[in-house]
Amino acid sequence: VYDLVTAMKGQIDRSIATAIYTTIITETGSFHYSNTTPKIFQIASDCAKKGIDVNAIAQGIFDTSSKGRLELLAMVLGTLEFFADGKAASVTVTEEMFRKTGTTAEDTENFVGYPRSVSGVEVAVLFRENSSAECKVSLRSQKNVDVSAVAESFGGGGHRKAAGCTLDGSVSEAKNKIRAVVEKILSGA
Repeated sequence: VYDLVTAMKGQIDRSIATAIYTTIITETGSFHYSNTTPKIFQIASDCAKKGIDVNAIAQGIFDTSSKGRLELLAMVLGTLEFFADGKAASVTVTEEMFRKTGTTAEDTENFVGYPRSVSGVEVAVLFRENSSAECKVSLRSQKNVDVSAVAESFGGGGHRKAAGCTLDGSVSEAKNKIRAVVEKILSGA
């Protein structure tokens, strides 16, 4: 959007700069992810020069949470499991957890980052029960593992470090299927 507006000699006002900056910090994980480039910093700087409130934006995205979301996070962290000799970790969200906390799938944004943050974990997985017969799977890679290959093998997609898919069956069945593929990749087989 920034490139398009600039190429068309358009004006990026404070409102547009706020939207662009918000997108940048969410999509780069607040400048943590590998998609953070010098150009991204330049665009963020240009947006900041428009007088946007970078602190308020960051607080609104990263430092604000509902009571239900925190209760959900506590439950989800209780499901943390390691596999593939500790090179992979997963967390699980069930429909029952959503009911108990009054939350929705939207409240699980970035939950997959918690198992990914564990030292030695190369692949993180979030299993989210959509129903007793369907499970949404989010995959994240820390280093060189191509998680899009895992997702694509189940009809999903994404990119090298962030991908997802939806599997028919229970959470337990989804775990078995995903873990088998992740373990195979991590073992180099």
